Amino acid sequence: MLVLNFASTDARAADLFGSDRQTRPGETVTLDVNFDNTAGDSVQGFTFSALIDDAGQADGLRVTDVRQPAGLAAVLSPQAFVRYDLGAFERFGDPVGAVGAVVIDFGSVAVMPAGVHHVAEFDVTIPETVFLGDAYSVDFVDGLVGFGQPVSNIYTVGGLTTAFDSLIGSEITIPAPTAGGDISVTNEASTTSGSLSTVTADEYLFTVSAASNHTFSFCALGGT
Repeated sequence: MLVLNFASTDARAADLFGSDRQTRPGETVTLDVNFDNTAGDSVQGFTFSALIDDAGQADGLRVTDVRQPAGLAAVLSPQAFVRYDLGAFERFGDPVGAVGAVVIDFGSVAVMPAGVHHVAEFDVTIPETVFLGDAYSVDFVDGLVGFGQPVSNIYTVGGLTTAFDSLIGSEITIPAPTAGGDISVTNEASTTSGSLSTVTADEYLFTVSAASNHTFSFCALGGT
């Protein structure tokens, strides 16, 4: 995960940060974009550009949707311009990121108040072919293209536009089984000879074909 910090001494200070998630091969995970200007002034607008790292791109991770989260409208003016899109290195390219632009009010009258705001969310699909134990980062990187020109990570206060003071990305991890770990069985099932029974234990499904009445035990094994 890439963390960038930029020195700032004025009252316009603002940060952009993501969210860390754990998931499994074949799943889709939702990442957040959060705007923190608690220590600064009210904001007139901002743009962001988030990119899946090289390893994630090579392994086939892709962004499938970008959207405005519920609740953001409550802190924006009715006249606000909000546009989010899939991000790529060129228009209509592979969606390896997410971009967004928010203008609170073109007349520079309305603002987004100081505070921490959940300003965007986007979905990343994880291919079935990734390995347990893999980890990927999604960082705020200038230059991705969505619906128009390349997008930078910047914000505007008092008519002045500047880079965020810090950019903290997101991390996606695919947890590996823990060697020697415990599995707690969340349901127990009895079966008759020749039938199938499924037991769930810590998200692992065991389907048992019973030739006769037996008691089965399961243990967690390390490795991938």
